[in-house]
Amino acid sequence: MKVVVSGASGFLGSHTLDLLLAKGIDALGTSRATNSSQYIKKIKSFSNMPDADILIHFAESNNRFEVNAIGNQYVTDVQDRISFLSKKYPRMIYVSSVAVYPEGASSLRSPSEKLTPFDTYSEAKLAAERIVLDSNKNPIVARIGNAYGPRMSELNVISSVLRQFISKKSKIELVSTDPVRDYIWCEDIANAFLKMCESESNGIFNVATGVGYSVLEVCQIVEKITGHTDYDIVTQKRIPNSSIVLDISKTIEQLKWEPLITLEQGLSNLIKEKAN
Repeated sequence: MKVVVSGASGFLGSHTLDLLLAKGIDALGTSRATNSSQYIKKIKSFSNMPDADILIHFAESNNRFEVNAIGNQYVTDVQDRISFLSKKYPRMIYVSSVAVYPEGASSLRSPSEKLTPFDTYSEAKLAAERIVLDSNKNPIVARIGNAYGPRMSELNVISSVLRQFISKKSKIELVSTDPVRDYIWCEDIANAFLKMCESESNGIFNVATGVGYSVLEVCQIVEKITGHTDYDIVTQKRIPNSSIVLDISKTIEQLKWEPLITLEQGLSNLIKEKAN
């Protein structure tokens, strides 16, 4: 089994490639960015992608605001790219996102529910999912929860909370403490992709924990870990009824996978890392 990981210099792509190599799998990463790893090949375009039995495709923008600003052309470009890749590889694992699910539902979001795009980002993701499911021989779509861990972006809410608590800020400034999200540790995600490579299952799988935490609850956990209690939280607005938590029962049953790292364990790991 040979596996190619596109976007291997990115956050989740790099963790997935690391795990595959550690398990002795014949894996190669690709990236359009400059890198120094012998296991990552720099490519100028997706037409230069190396052959393999399996492609795990991370190499799409995760910047929702940027994608929405580009508009329809982005969707067209994604469709062309995914159509080419899904026909090139015998098995394609497409990395989708929790962001295809609308906010507000109190129930767990199922991979079987019918979804309607509500912005350019979700339109591009859902369009790519359909192409992979319709045209690849052995397709998997992985809808990833709110990922966090080493190498993550400094722009997400967990990075912001950690930065301010570790700096002992007297004012913790956040957009809102209301949203409830399903946070999942990066290495648990990488392990899910390993299971997908080893499995013969096809279809859509949620990769998350099935447990939701509000931003306020994240702050309370970080307070407990850091011991920083002398602060006030300042928010820009209320965002009530903002909840996205995923149903992972299909993933557990068919892939024999489950998340191992709790949110408190993961946050503690990150705080220890930043302290060193």
